[in-house]
Amino acid sequence: MIDTATLTHEYAERVLDVAVDGDPELSLLCPADTPSAVPPIRADRVRLTYTSRDGDPWVLDTVECRGPYVTTPALAHYSGLTAAPVLFFPNSHFAASRPMPTWLTEVVDTLRVPSEAVTAPGAALRIAVTGDRARRTRYFRLGGTGEIPHWFPTDLPVTASPLRPDRFSLAYLSEGGTAWALDAAEFRGPYVATGAEPGPNQNEGHQPYYPRSASSLEGAPDWVLYLLRTHATPAELPQFQHN
Repeated sequence: MIDTATLTHEYAERVLDVAVDGDPELSLLCPADTPSAVPPIRADRVRLTYTSRDGDPWVLDTVECRGPYVTTPALAHYSGLTAAPVLFFPNSHFAASRPMPTWLTEVVDTLRVPSEAVTAPGAALRIAVTGDRARRTRYFRLGGTGEIPHWFPTDLPVTASPLRPDRFSLAYLSEGGTAWALDAAEFRGPYVATGAEPGPNQNEGHQPYYPRSASSLEGAPDWVLYLLRTHATPAELPQFQHN
């Protein structure tokens, strides 16, 4: 019924939330600003976002800083306010035009490879990972004539043409660096009558499944369950990081 299931591509994203202590300041000044116009912020939270494409090692993509303003009497109207997130893109072609402060560069260098076990980069700065979550989606091309029964609630008990998926995706979650756990699957393809061939401009649909929920898998064809079991645990991503 299903001849092949071929991986075509995949994408993953991992987010580390880091608490920072040691009064690190971050200037918000733009070239058009004057020093008396905008106070710096005291960054107490840093979020590092990593990406991976097609099974490659994690690459640091975005650095986001948050924290309250450091106010002075002249800028008292900023007191008690939290600044909007400040973003850096350390691996972009324009990173040099907006360099990170020294303390943030040290944090980034410490966590180039994502890990919950971190050592403070200096005596004046203390950091701790408070959150670590990741999502990974793998995309496959299907070959064969496998069908998923489909019906419209208003037409019960008369069934419509079944869904004949020609592609599907699998989404996995990881918390705290744990092994990947299959969270969701989605099958896509045309609605085709049994024994017929898809025609031009064939109506298409999709069927999601959530393997962590037994009720979601009720009525799923055996070949769908087989694919979910076969791909329940993907290979881990390499730990070595290029950048």
